Amino acid sequence: MVDILSCFCLVLQKMMTLRKNSMVLGLVLLCMTAPVHSQESGGGGASLPEAGVPEEQDLPEFPVKRAAPREMPSLWITDSSYPPESRSAGHQGMVGFELSISPKGRVTDCQIVKSSGHKALDEATCYLMRKRGRFIPARDASGNAVADKWRSRFNWMLSF
Repeated sequence: MVDILSCFCLVLQKMMTLRKNSMVLGLVLLCMTAPVHSQESGGGGASLPEAGVPEEQDLPEFPVKRAAPREMPSLWITDSSYPPESRSAGHQGMVGFELSISPKGRVTDCQIVKSSGHKALDEATCYLMRKRGRFIPARDASGNAVADKWRSRFNWMLSF
């Protein structure tokens, strides 16, 4: 017989420690599909199989406190940052980007999630974010600094 209570308790425990709705859904689905050893099958009591549910140390660390910029991100890109070829061509546009933030608060990667339509503006955005972006690191439930992601956008506009 399936020990639903054990499964439910595991889900609640993970919910409380991770505080992530998507993880809770994943754990519920995992509990529903994982085979369970029962006393009738000679499994030595109802328990979740070792391979069916990941151990807590196997789960990725999710920040309880997210990474935050140390200063206003608008200071990271100035008028003098405008790529000269884009300025002379009159290129403008909004760039959506996602930064990977290290546990030390440094930008380790930048991905364009929405292009401005101009390669030079997209590349300049990531270059400047990597060079100038500084963050207060994200923290896990134990207060340890952990890696995080941060999304934003920047609107390159020419002033006439």
